[in-house]
Amino acid sequence: MQTTERITVTLPKELAEGLRQRVAAGEAESVSGLVASVLEARFERELVKRFLADMEAVGGPITEEAREWAREVWRIARGE
Repeated sequence: MQTTERITVTLPKELAEGLRQRVAAGEAESVSGLVASVLEARFERELVKRFLADMEAVGGPITEEAREWAREVWRIARGE
């Protein structure tokens, strides 16, 4: 089980309401859990972007064929 830490954030009212609506609709167990999953996804995308930028800096531009292959791998890995 992950260790958690309680923090306070201030959000625009519309975002806060959207979070509560998603929890009420059963899309997430809690506002905290939903925010954590959204942040994890964001951090993952940023990590992948940095990795790709590093790869391009070393090996040149990534071909569209390679990009499509990578997209397919991600779809399979996520069970889509």
